[in-house]
Amino acid sequence: KEGVIRITTDAEAAKYPGMVKVGDVFVQVPMVDQGPKGYCAPATVTRVVQYYGNETTMNEMAAMMGTQDGGGTRLTDIRDGVRKVTRRLRMSFKEEDVPDKKRLDSQRRVDRWMAKAVVDYIDSGNPIFWTIPDHIRLIVGYNARTREVLYSDSWGRKGYDRLPYQEAASKTEVIWIIR
Repeated sequence: KEGVIRITTDAEAAKYPGMVKVGDVFVQVPMVDQGPKGYCAPATVTRVVQYYGNETTMNEMAAMMGTQDGGGTRLTDIRDGVRKVTRRLRMSFKEEDVPDKKRLDSQRRVDRWMAKAVVDYIDSGNPIFWTIPDHIRLIVGYNARTREVLYSDSWGRKGYDRLPYQEAASKTEVIWIIR
């Protein structure tokens, strides 16, 4: 675990060409490519477990979650698999409350929820499991000035994508923290 990286100058951003910009705060999580199997959940769990210095493989995680080739793991099976691995590795698992989308009707409410659900965890060096419809990603950072989350998929591409807080909040189904 390398810790939190804060980009405050263009010179710092240049160390990560095309990936970050001034104001970004992020953690660097190893990439595990889910490949053609459709293993987004097992790959994402593997990435976080490896980030914390533990050894595991995507196939081991897939077996714990009951994921078959072609992907598609039920959320309850992902949750059960994550609980198994965190117990085995003596890590903690927390499911963050996700407010009803109707309650996120103003920028102030979205910013307040994002500060609790994203900023505090990233500032503490913890990547965030982020489930959206039919997929799981990692939130690996944020930019408070631009009100964006930085996220990473398990498709092997280096770098981060970003979404405005409001759009990220509207897509969020579940947020989990493992540490």
